[in-house]
Amino acid sequence: MSESETREESAEEEDREPTKAEAKEEGDEAGPSGESPDHEDSQAAAAEEVQKKHEAAQEKMKELEEMDEPPVKLEDWPDDQAKYVTYGGGEGDHSYAEGPEAKLGPSDLERKADGSVVIEGKEVDDPDEYKAEPVSGGPTDADTAELPGERKKMEKMERMYGDQAPIPQAVKEVREKRGEREGKDGSDEGDESGEGGSEESKEEAKEG
Repeated sequence: MSESETREESAEEEDREPTKAEAKEEGDEAGPSGESPDHEDSQAAAAEEVQKKHEAAQEKMKELEEMDEPPVKLEDWPDDQAKYVTYGGGEGDHSYAEGPEAKLGPSDLERKADGSVVIEGKEVDDPDEYKAEPVSGGPTDADTAELPGERKKMEKMERMYGDQAPIPQAVKEVREKRGEREGKDGSDEGDESGEGGSEESKEEAKEG
Protein backbone atom coordinates (compact mmCIF):
# COMPACT_ATOMS: atom_id res chain seq x y z
CA MET A 1 0.00 0.00 0.00
CA SER A 2 1.42 3.37 -0.99
CA GLU A 3 1.95 6.22 1.42
CA SER A 4 -0.80 8.32 -0.23
CA GLU A 5 -3.35 5.51 0.19
CA THR A 6 -2.40 5.16 3.88
CA ARG A 7 -3.00 8.91 4.43
CA GLU A 8 -6.40 8.71 2.72
CA GLU A 9 -7.51 5.81 4.96
CA SER A 10 -6.37 7.73 8.09
CA ALA A 11 -8.37 10.79 7.03
CA GLU A 12 -11.45 8.67 6.36
CA GLU A 13 -11.07 7.04 9.80
CA GLU A 14 -11.06 10.46 11.49
CA ASP A 15 -14.04 11.78 9.52
CA ARG A 16 -16.36 8.81 9.99
CA GLU A 17 -19.10 8.80 12.69
CA PRO A 18 -18.32 6.59 15.71
CA THR A 19 -20.24 3.33 15.90
CA LYS A 20 -22.84 2.73 18.65
CA ALA A 21 -20.42 0.42 20.46
CA GLU A 22 -17.69 3.05 20.44
CA ALA A 23 -20.08 5.78 21.59
CA LYS A 24 -21.35 3.56 24.44
CA GLU A 25 -17.81 2.83 25.54
CA GLU A 26 -16.99 6.53 25.67
CA GLY A 27 -20.22 7.23 27.57
CA ASP A 28 -19.44 4.54 30.15
CA GLU A 29 -16.08 6.16 30.82
CA ALA A 30 -17.67 9.60 31.35
CA GLY A 31 -20.63 8.36 33.42
CA PRO A 32 -24.36 7.95 32.70
CA SER A 33 -24.90 11.71 32.29
CA GLY A 34 -21.84 12.22 30.13
CA GLU A 35 -19.98 13.91 32.98
CA SER A 36 -16.77 12.81 34.59
CA PRO A 37 -16.93 10.62 37.72
CA ASP A 38 -15.20 13.34 39.77
CA HIS A 39 -17.89 15.88 38.83
CA GLU A 40 -20.65 13.46 39.79
CA ASP A 41 -18.99 12.80 43.14
CA SER A 42 -18.87 16.52 43.91
CA GLN A 43 -22.54 16.88 43.00
CA ALA A 44 -23.47 13.98 45.24
CA ALA A 45 -21.46 15.45 48.11
CA ALA A 46 -23.17 18.83 47.66
CA ALA A 47 -26.62 17.21 47.64
CA GLU A 48 -25.76 15.25 50.77
CA GLU A 49 -24.62 18.45 52.51
CA VAL A 50 -27.90 20.20 51.61
CA GLN A 51 -29.86 17.23 52.95
CA LYS A 52 -27.94 17.29 56.25
CA LYS A 53 -28.63 21.02 56.70
CA HIS A 54 -32.32 20.51 55.99
CA GLU A 55 -32.56 17.68 58.51
CA ALA A 56 -30.77 19.81 61.14
CA ALA A 57 -33.22 22.66 60.45
CA GLN A 58 -36.18 20.31 60.84
CA GLU A 59 -34.78 19.08 64.15
CA LYS A 60 -34.42 22.64 65.44
CA MET A 61 -38.00 23.47 64.48
CA LYS A 62 -39.18 20.27 66.15
CA GLU A 63 -37.56 21.45 69.40
CA LEU A 64 -39.50 24.72 69.14
CA GLU A 65 -42.73 22.82 68.50
CA GLU A 66 -42.19 20.74 71.66
CA MET A 67 -41.84 23.84 73.85
CA ASP A 68 -44.81 24.60 76.11
CA GLU A 69 -44.90 28.13 74.71
CA PRO A 70 -43.23 29.17 71.44
CA PRO A 71 -41.01 32.28 71.39
CA VAL A 72 -42.84 35.60 71.49
CA LYS A 73 -40.08 37.88 70.24
CA LEU A 74 -39.03 37.73 66.61
CA GLU A 75 -35.33 37.65 67.50
CA ASP A 76 -35.86 34.44 69.47
CA TRP A 77 -36.93 32.55 66.34
CA PRO A 78 -34.29 30.87 64.13
CA ASP A 79 -32.45 33.04 61.64
CA ASP A 80 -30.60 30.20 59.91
CA GLN A 81 -31.82 27.40 57.62
CA ALA A 82 -34.55 26.54 60.16
CA LYS A 83 -36.46 29.73 59.32
CA TYR A 84 -37.45 28.10 56.03
CA VAL A 85 -39.09 25.14 57.81
CA THR A 86 -42.81 25.56 58.50
CA TYR A 87 -43.77 25.54 62.17
CA GLY A 88 -46.13 22.59 62.62
CA GLY A 89 -45.17 20.87 59.38
CA GLY A 90 -46.70 20.96 55.93
CA GLU A 91 -50.26 21.96 55.20
CA GLY A 92 -52.73 19.08 55.36
CA ASP A 93 -50.78 16.95 57.83
CA HIS A 94 -53.21 17.85 60.60
CA SER A 95 -55.68 20.54 61.59
CA TYR A 96 -54.56 23.75 63.31
CA ALA A 97 -56.11 22.72 66.63
CA GLU A 98 -54.45 19.28 66.57
CA GLY A 99 -50.90 20.46 65.98
CA PRO A 100 -48.39 22.71 67.75
CA GLU A 101 -49.81 25.70 65.85
CA ALA A 102 -52.51 25.93 68.53
CA LYS A 103 -49.81 27.23 70.90
CA LEU A 104 -49.51 30.32 68.70
CA GLY A 105 -53.04 31.41 69.59
CA PRO A 106 -56.63 30.92 68.39
CA SER A 107 -56.93 30.21 64.68
CA ASP A 108 -60.05 32.36 64.28
CA LEU A 109 -58.65 35.46 65.98
CA GLU A 110 -59.38 38.69 64.11
CA ARG A 111 -57.87 42.08 64.85
CA LYS A 112 -60.04 45.06 63.97
CA ALA A 113 -58.75 48.47 62.83
CA ASP A 114 -60.17 50.09 65.98
CA GLY A 115 -57.90 47.94 68.17
CA SER A 116 -60.54 45.43 69.25
CA VAL A 117 -59.98 41.67 69.00
CA VAL A 118 -62.66 39.19 67.95
CA ILE A 119 -62.50 35.41 68.52
CA GLU A 120 -65.16 33.16 67.03
CA GLY A 121 -67.21 36.24 66.22
CA LYS A 122 -67.19 37.55 69.80
CA GLU A 123 -65.27 40.61 70.93
CA VAL A 124 -62.91 39.90 73.83
CA ASP A 125 -62.98 42.05 76.98
CA ASP A 126 -59.22 42.68 77.08
CA PRO A 127 -57.67 42.94 73.59
CA ASP A 128 -54.27 43.80 75.10
CA GLU A 129 -54.07 40.20 76.28
CA TYR A 130 -53.60 39.16 72.65
CA LYS A 131 -51.05 41.80 71.73
CA ALA A 132 -47.31 41.30 71.75
CA GLU A 133 -44.52 43.84 71.89
CA PRO A 134 -44.14 45.83 68.63
CA VAL A 135 -41.61 44.47 66.17
CA SER A 136 -38.54 46.70 66.25
CA GLY A 137 -38.59 48.99 63.23
CA GLY A 138 -42.18 48.09 62.37
CA PRO A 139 -45.13 50.48 61.84
CA THR A 140 -46.28 50.06 65.46
CA ASP A 141 -42.86 50.75 67.01
CA ALA A 142 -43.02 54.25 68.49
CA ASP A 143 -39.24 54.35 68.96
CA THR A 144 -38.68 54.13 65.21
CA ALA A 145 -38.89 57.18 62.97
CA GLU A 146 -41.55 57.26 60.28
CA LEU A 147 -40.58 55.68 56.99
CA PRO A 148 -40.19 57.94 53.95
CA GLY A 149 -43.64 58.77 52.60
CA GLU A 150 -45.45 57.17 55.55
CA ARG A 151 -46.77 60.48 56.90
CA LYS A 152 -47.90 61.66 53.46
CA LYS A 153 -49.72 58.38 52.90
CA MET A 154 -51.56 58.65 56.21
CA GLU A 155 -52.47 62.29 55.61
CA LYS A 156 -53.77 61.44 52.15
CA MET A 157 -55.95 58.65 53.58
CA GLU A 158 -57.32 61.03 56.21
CA ARG A 159 -58.16 63.61 53.52
CA MET A 160 -59.91 60.99 51.41
CA TYR A 161 -61.84 59.17 54.12
CA GLY A 162 -61.89 61.56 57.09
CA ASP A 163 -62.66 59.85 60.39
CA GLN A 164 -63.46 56.64 58.50
CA ALA A 165 -59.90 56.28 57.18
CA PRO A 166 -58.85 52.59 57.35
CA ILE A 167 -55.89 53.27 59.62
CA PRO A 168 -55.33 50.70 62.41
CA GLN A 169 -55.73 52.05 65.91
CA ALA A 170 -52.24 50.83 66.83
CA VAL A 171 -50.75 52.94 64.02
CA LYS A 172 -52.75 55.98 65.14
CA GLU A 173 -51.46 55.59 68.70
CA VAL A 174 -47.88 55.33 67.46
CA ARG A 175 -48.30 58.48 65.36
CA GLU A 176 -49.58 60.33 68.41
CA LYS A 177 -46.63 59.17 70.51
CA ARG A 178 -44.20 60.23 67.80
CA GLY A 179 -45.91 63.60 67.55
CA GLU A 180 -45.71 64.12 71.31
CA ARG A 181 -42.05 63.16 71.32
CA GLU A 182 -41.25 65.46 68.40
CA GLY A 183 -43.10 68.31 70.08
CA LYS A 184 -41.24 67.73 73.31
CA ASP A 185 -37.91 67.51 71.52
CA GLY A 186 -38.69 70.70 69.64
CA SER A 187 -39.53 72.62 72.81
CA ASP A 188 -36.37 71.35 74.51
CA GLU A 189 -34.28 72.45 71.56
CA GLY A 190 -35.94 75.84 71.64
CA ASP A 191 -35.16 76.28 75.33
CA GLU A 192 -31.55 75.23 74.81
CA SER A 193 -31.00 77.51 71.86
CA GLY A 194 -32.75 80.45 73.49
CA GLU A 195 -35.35 80.68 70.74
CA GLY A 196 -38.61 81.48 72.40
CA GLY A 197 -37.20 80.58 75.78
CA SER A 198 -35.68 83.86 76.96
CA GLU A 199 -37.28 86.03 79.64
CA GLU A 200 -37.57 88.96 77.19
CA SER A 201 -39.51 86.94 74.66
CA LYS A 202 -41.81 85.65 77.39
CA GLU A 203 -42.54 89.20 78.58
CA GLU A 204 -43.22 90.32 75.02
CA ALA A 205 -45.61 87.43 74.58
CA LYS A 206 -47.47 88.42 77.74
CA GLU A 207 -47.76 92.06 76.68
CA GLY A 208 -48.99 90.99 73.21
